[in-house]
Amino acid sequence: MSDLIALQAHRYLGRTFWSNAMKCVFKAVVAAASICLVQGCAMLGAERNVSDADIISRTESAIGIPSSNFTISNRVNEGVTARYKVMTKSGKQYNCFVGGSLTGIGKSVSEAVCTALDGTGEAQTPKKPCDALSRAAGRC
Repeated sequence: MSDLIALQAHRYLGRTFWSNAMKCVFKAVVAAASICLVQGCAMLGAERNVSDADIISRTESAIGIPSSNFTISNRVNEGVTARYKVMTKSGKQYNCFVGGSLTGIGKSVSEAVCTALDGTGEAQTPKKPCDALSRAAGRC
């Protein structure tokens, strides 16, 4: 008789253990899925374009001029990348772009890359250094 009671107690406790364990696993899976769903929805619902504030701050760093001394125009958004022109108060022009990427925790924005333009709107060719070796080779 005691063996029968022990066997029934073991079956009951075993069933309780596994049902509690399965409940914990189920709750963990539901919690993980909920977090992934919320992050995914936040990422899809987030503004994909680079913000004006990000463009201005990155451009200030790239060209070394405060934002009060330049204007941004001709902005084109290409997904998470923005291409635009910069005109300074002194008349210098730049073609710039800022890239971004969407991550699981939000949006990341790169530094601005700007190319100076000459008066005709073409990219300025950088002046090559003329050192002794280049002079001896007749390159300058």
